[in-house]
Amino acid sequence: MPGHVARLGIGTTIAAMCLVAVSAQRLADPPTSVALYAGVGEELITFGVDVEHATLSRQSSVILPGFVQEAWASPDGAFLYVAWSNGGSSYTGSGVEPRGDQHGITAFRVDARSALRQQGPPASLRSRPIHITGDGLGRYLLSAYNDPSGVSVHAINADGSVGAEVPQRDSLDAGVYAHQVRVLPSNRAVVLVTRGNEPTASSREDPGALKVFHYDAGTLSNVHTIFQGTPFTNRAVSQSGSRIAIDPKDGNLFVALGDRSTGDPLPLQAQHTDKYLGKVIHITPEGKPAPRCAAP
Repeated sequence: MPGHVARLGIGTTIAAMCLVAVSAQRLADPPTSVALYAGVGEELITFGVDVEHATLSRQSSVILPGFVQEAWASPDGAFLYVAWSNGGSSYTGSGVEPRGDQHGITAFRVDARSALRQQGPPASLRSRPIHITGDGLGRYLLSAYNDPSGVSVHAINADGSVGAEVPQRDSLDAGVYAHQVRVLPSNRAVVLVTRGNEPTASSREDPGALKVFHYDAGTLSNVHTIFQGTPFTNRAVSQSGSRIAIDPKDGNLFVALGDRSTGDPLPLQAQHTDKYLGKVIHITPEGKPAPRCAAP
């Protein structure tokens, strides 16, 4: 039963589950089906999607060298790029001992039945990739790393496989705890979300921020911080948010910010219009309020 299979797959997800829906054909051909890919540990499962009846049917799966972290589909839907690692917090509670010595991205060609066929060898990465994305033309992959915080760029070869890392001209300011990386619709700028770290008994707070890089054919430069996170208080808890969505029409950003409070003893912040906490804010890539959007 498709519904039973779907419930079983989701219920056994120990680490974060990555879901990507792509068409089974290049855009030049009429799409014949829609597939949904779910990462459960090191297994990446292909589900067929019956859109009319809203059901899933398990079709096939592949095994990665480590737990699935994130995935990105090429603009034409012909390839799926899957980031994986054998270390990090995704192993917490899984019963599997993390080693933390292998991290990478594997390219898969999506065949006519939505099954995944590996395209070339995996590309090794410097540490656990917490998020990946591609540029607007599907020529480069960008990876964000939380520990140490950073971002890297890899070329995508003509055959769709992952190529070499692109050297960057300058030492890039990646803030603290990079959490998400996105390319703006112009394909000329990259936004890096940095979550930051809460203070501890032995260290002070590292505030999160939004950082924008100039982007030119795989090269990053001229970073600007366009938004700084609200300072942490000792009475609050760490609910930092740190996810963004990009409006494809104008390139403006929707930014989810954590409430940083449980309501005890601090009141919940989401209903306080004079504060950014607990909100989704709408800003331009320059950090200004988006048109027709009043600043708190």
